[in-house]
Amino acid sequence: MKIGIFISAREPKDGGGHTITYDILNSLLTKICKNKIDNFHFILINDKNNYIKNKLILKKIKFSEFNENNLFLPIKNIFFNIFPFVLSFIRFFN
Repeated sequence: MKIGIFISAREPKDGGGHTITYDILNSLLTKICKNKIDNFHFILINDKNNYIKNKLILKKIKFSEFNENNLFLPIKNIFFNIFPFVLSFIRFFN
């Protein structure tokens, strides 16, 4: 069984959110490497400074990387505010 872990990069200005995110990440990486588990796949979102990516490359852990499009995000939000039924429809089908 493969396990996917979604992780979004956090900025230090996020305070506790930043701390807990990276504490959990470091604990996971330690356990994965210590037990030589190879069925984890990380999904990175918005890791602009490549901090998480570099850690995963160093430890030879598989990952996929995605970045939010800053132009598309406001357009999407406006569209879903005008047509909330479309958002409900999309959420229904996941």
